[in-house]
Formats: sequence, structure tokens, C-alpha cells
Amino acid sequence: MRKQLNITSTSDGILFEILVKPMSKNCRIAIINNEVTFFSKKPAYKGKANKDLIKVLSHLFRRKVKIIFGFTSNKKIVFIKDLDQGIFKEKIKACEVKDHPS
Repeated sequence: MRKQLNITSTSDGILFEILVKPMSKNCRIAIINNEVTFFSKKPAYKGKANKDLIKVLSHLFRRKVKIIFGFTSNKKIVFIKDLDQGIFKEKIKACEVKDHPS
């Protein structure tokens, strides 16, 4: 059985689970084994990969992005304000092959 993307709609946005891989060769977002994964060129040191994640997601969705849970973990719960699941899935799938400037 395939695992579903872990996305929850709220009254003012969406919450989703994302795996962050710091110190990657390229900065990109991909869906791997039905899990949203962010590859950051930045190190995890002093929250640099977290800041990179927020910057890239804010740029991609043009919305306010906040890490809710997992500040020191590679698995995070992220909130994006005023966004619905359909737009989220569409943009994530469209950006899978791109290298994002960080």
C-alpha cells in the first residue's frame, strides 16, 4: 500500500510533513516514496537549513511559511498560510525537477 502525502487543511492554511536533507549537492524539493523532501545546500548548524527551507517555500508559494514542529529534527511539520491542498500538490509536483537558488 502506498503512503499518502501527509497534508492537513486548517481554517487558515495547510500543515504538512517534510523531510529536510541538509548539505545536499543541489537545493531542490522532491516527492520521494510519497514524502515531500527538501534538499538544502546549507548545513543544519544554527538553523541554516531551516531558514533555507522557509525561504524556498515562501518564494515558491508566495505565502507566509512557519515551521511548527521539528526545529532540531530532519522531519518537520510546516504551516503555509492561506493555501489549499490542491495548489500545494500542484506546485510541489511541478518543482520536483528544478534546482532552487538558495
